[in-house]
Amino acid sequence: MEYHKIDSIFKRNEGGSFTNEFSNPEFEFLKDNIWEFTEKIDGTNVRIMWDGESLRLGGKTDNAQMPVSLMEKLQQTFTKEKMKEIFPDGKVILYGESFGVKIQSGGKYIKDDMDFILFDVLIDTWWLNRDSIEDIANKLGIKVVKLIGKGTLKNAIEMAKKGFNSEFGDFMAEGIVLRPKTQLFSRKGERIITKVKYKDFLKEKQKAKQKVKIALKRGILKKSSCQNCGEKDVIAHHEDYNKPLKVIWLCRKHHMQLHRDRGAICLDENAKKKISKKLTGRTLSKEHKENISKAMTGKEPSLETKGKISQSLYLFNAHRKRKEQIVS
Repeated sequence: MEYHKIDSIFKRNEGGSFTNEFSNPEFEFLKDNIWEFTEKIDGTNVRIMWDGESLRLGGKTDNAQMPVSLMEKLQQTFTKEKMKEIFPDGKVILYGESFGVKIQSGGKYIKDDMDFILFDVLIDTWWLNRDSIEDIANKLGIKVVKLIGKGTLKNAIEMAKKGFNSEFGDFMAEGIVLRPKTQLFSRKGERIITKVKYKDFLKEKQKAKQKVKIALKRGILKKSSCQNCGEKDVIAHHEDYNKPLKVIWLCRKHHMQLHRDRGAICLDENAKKKISKKLTGRTLSKEHKENISKAMTGKEPSLETKGKISQSLYLFNAHRKRKEQIVS
């Protein structure tokens, strides 16, 4: 069975950019419910198919071609003996992503090798829940996509817009895959699942900023003081990039605070603990130290470096509450 298509969170216009309309009516209905966030890996879809006797390895479709080196790697990882031990009875399909050298842009994940990460499991006609998927990954000794946060669809969109650090290193994650905390199905019997990518918002953000500049030059738009403190030195904040001239004027401090507070909501407790350990340990980077120092003095930190954004956002929020240290 091929893995079902995961629709993007919004519909797209003729130019390929997001509109404000959800791509699925279920997303609209469930937008304020709690969803689980996992990192979207930039690789190639792989299926591990076991029927109790025979083992097949395949790509996203039955006709998909797989590099010889990747096939050899998967054959080493998934053997008949191992599959029979863990799944002695049922028909099972493991769905995952292979990534690494020469797979999409997967070289950023692993410089000199390939690997497999599990994200879904189908046994007969049953999709397994999160705990069961993690249990199977543990038994097989393979990676599983980690839960990076929980929240509403708005929280996920904010997180994707800002970008966040991949669990695999200091680079920007491709995006987020979202599932309702309780697994649900549509009237068609399709799983309710969606995705949102960081790059989906880049064009919108750039276009919106450009239109604000033009509107200011032509006198169509005028700056006002920061709505929070009255500071004259302000920047335009967009709640919706599809409405480029509908902006909120905020000083740099309050603009950063707005994004910082929203970003911190999306990080789950495990992510916060991990970052807190970095903060108190010796692994804290020079850039984080500089950013934290600026945050403590109320100055705007340099958050444009890819791969540092989400961690820095949490660190700034934490440091304003405890400037001396955070105990993990």
